[in-house]
Amino acid sequence: MRLLIPFLALLIAAELMAQTKSRLVPPKASTQQQRSAPLPSVQDPEAQRVFRSVQDAIGSGSTAVLRGYFGEQVSLNLQRVESGVYSANQAASILGTYFAPRQPISFSFSRMSDTGPNPYGTGRLTFVHKGNRQSVQVYVSLARRGSTWVVSEFTVY
Repeated sequence: MRLLIPFLALLIAAELMAQTKSRLVPPKASTQQQRSAPLPSVQDPEAQRVFRSVQDAIGSGSTAVLRGYFGEQVSLNLQRVESGVYSANQAASILGTYFAPRQPISFSFSRMSDTGPNPYGTGRLTFVHKGNRQSVQVYVSLARRGSTWVVSEFTVY
């Protein structure tokens, strides 16, 4: 019995430490580290530039920058928050509101394709929201408008 009580106390302490450790958040990666994250292969240099800028904006939490890459209309789908087709200004405002309380830890596109008329990229965004570390998948699709590529779809799921 003498050994059982300290053993149980040790088990409880170990469990509490494990729970606390899972809530700890690593320091935010520097903007330079985020920019150095390699992009999967995309053949079109203009599409590559847009994906790089979108990746940097999401990873640094500077979603206002995305406004410059939106087409006239953007299909926006935010997990359990908002869904629809919006003007570039509306989409930028909605994304700004969505990302404001979420501090990004890391984001990079892990899969990209530029075959067909709509290049796309998808990747995992990890952030802190209300003190908890969370992770979502982000999908971005481009469309050609004149001679440039613009973001036509932005989905968080």
